[in-house]
Amino acid sequence: MFSARIYRPAAVVVTASVFLLGAGQAASATSTDLAAGQGEVHTTEYQVDLALSKVVTEENITTLLESARDAGDAESVRLLTEARSALGEVQSEQTALASGSASDVDIIAIVKRIAKLAQPIVVAALRVGGDGAARILESIAKLVTSIPGIGLGGPITDVVLKSVATGLRVGGAVLADIIESIRIEGTPLVEARALLTQHLRTDAGLPQAAADTWGAVLAQVATA
Repeated sequence: MFSARIYRPAAVVVTASVFLLGAGQAASATSTDLAAGQGEVHTTEYQVDLALSKVVTEENITTLLESARDAGDAESVRLLTEARSALGEVQSEQTALASGSASDVDIIAIVKRIAKLAQPIVVAALRVGGDGAARILESIAKLVTSIPGIGLGGPITDVVLKSVATGLRVGGAVLADIIESIRIEGTPLVEARALLTQHLRTDAGLPQAAADTWGAVLAQVATA
């Protein structure tokens, strides 16, 4: 989505000692945690990566893996197994950084690599469906839509997020294919958002506001 060089040092002040305390804590750290005592405002790009990194957890991967295996969905099992392996590698590097001297560039790179793993998690969630998948999709939407600068107008209620997350399991495989094609083709964020929003509105039949919200959320995931 955004290269590390875009993060301006003046706007992205990261507390290494907080982020690098441990793999579990890093996965659940908030932008406030990371900027504790700094008073600087993160760029929207960084906050999106940080939000996406929070859903890339062993627990979420395991939940989806169990559902995928029960459903006999071999492709989702493959995606999630690879994501879990990649997460383990990043967490090992994170632990190594914690024992040494980590720069903001190091931490940004770790956050970005973890955020990218949200893609296979969301793709699998859309394909597998079910309550566990809906919960994960809903949590992603809450995190992303809470970030200023995403461009969503008006309040986004929990009821809307929950109902849409549950409904996305219907026809979710098509959405999963669109997200994967956006990633493979390197579609820009603005185009990805328009493409996903149009699909959700015309093909999935979502109301305009819901389509706009989920189009924005899924575009961030697809282009991470």
